[in-house]
Amino acid sequence: MTSLKQDLSKRTFFVLSGVTNVLSKPLAVEICRNFSSGSVVVLIDLHEESMQEIKKEIELLERDIKVFCTPIQTWKDTNRTRFQQILNAILNKCNSSGCNFELAFILHNEGTMATDDLMEPSATDEWLSYVEQHLHAPVALNRAFLHAPQFSKITKLVVNITSSLMIRPSVYNTMMCSCLSA
Repeated sequence: MTSLKQDLSKRTFFVLSGVTNVLSKPLAVEICRNFSSGSVVVLIDLHEESMQEIKKEIELLERDIKVFCTPIQTWKDTNRTRFQQILNAILNKCNSSGCNFELAFILHNEGTMATDDLMEPSATDEWLSYVEQHLHAPVALNRAFLHAPQFSKITKLVVNITSSLMIRPSVYNTMMCSCLSA
């Protein structure tokens, strides 16, 4: 267990999954504003355009932060092996340039509510798809992240939020809450 307060002014390897909702860009920029030079940011999402917008904003900070945009086809098709491949490819690029990270930080900012995608009654495969996006994919990414040998001797921070609750009514949110708490 770690303390509730983390010093983000370290050289950080930062992963942000789910960058398409409204609060993702300001969230990413404000977090990255604290990182020291030589930090790395990995953006993972379905939408290349959203990742490129956030990348530009982070680069405007002029803090010598490398940003990698990692588009995926669907959350449903991702698994631990795929996330290990993504992380290893980026970490290998970083290791060749001598990155020594002091903090590994992952933030899942998923942002769709079950009621936005599905209206009851719905087919089982629709519910399974929702759970794969909001539970299976973050768990697979967390496992790859937490077991990365490059992070074995540094502090790791995992945060799971949804900023869509700030902009959408939460009428039937039991599925979202179940996924987030898992």
